[in-house]
Amino acid sequence: YPPEVGFGSFAIDNLTYGLLPIGFGALVRAVEAQFMALRRQLDLAHQQRLSELDMLRAHIAPHFLFNTLNNLYALAQRPHADLSNPIHDLAELMRYTAKNEQAFVPVHEERAQLERYIALQALRFATPVHVHIDIDTRAKASLIPAMVLLPLVENAFKHGDPCDPRSPITLTVHADGDRLLLSCTNSIGKHNMDDGTPTGNRNLARRMQLLFGPHATTQFGPRADGLFAAILHLPITTPDAALDLSGDR
Repeated sequence: YPPEVGFGSFAIDNLTYGLLPIGFGALVRAVEAQFMALRRQLDLAHQQRLSELDMLRAHIAPHFLFNTLNNLYALAQRPHADLSNPIHDLAELMRYTAKNEQAFVPVHEERAQLERYIALQALRFATPVHVHIDIDTRAKASLIPAMVLLPLVENAFKHGDPCDPRSPITLTVHADGDRLLLSCTNSIGKHNMDDGTPTGNRNLARRMQLLFGPHATTQFGPRADGLFAAILHLPITTPDAALDLSGDR
């Protein structure tokens, strides 16, 4: 410093240059601490989301099992009943619902399980059941959340009349641009909930919200033609996107 620089100026100058790196370091540390806290909050929210998804899926497996066992019990009361095929279908269906750990599956895989479920449900009725399934070519190659088609049809069986040929249970899966349209319609039976939305459909809507957030929409309710409709709009999911959404990365 030149001789004319006083002690006060010298002290202020050195204090300023000394505090600048200290202050900058403290600022960086504070920002880093906030970032780590935000990261922990996001990780916790993600784990809570996965836990809720697991809970909702875990609720499905025993639900299917109890209903199907009741169907097999009714079949066993009939003379000369052959339970070999139904038991095989039940085993495959339960393996899918209880042991399948994949969050997303190809549409054709879910449909194969759906066919088993329909065959098991048909055992309950003395007359044929009427279920129409329409899946377009592009949708067949898509991935969907596991256990999304089964609850739709199960609720249609439970709350509608699957033996009415005039109003069959109709399930459609169509690709529309970058989205999938899933629709299931059925006649309105005598055993409906007061709010018109079966519990299974509410759980399904919650699962879609957890998986896709605002990118998925769900609608449940009676239509003007007297049918009950469950409609889901979902993003078309690629294998890479499925890994991200399921939390496997």
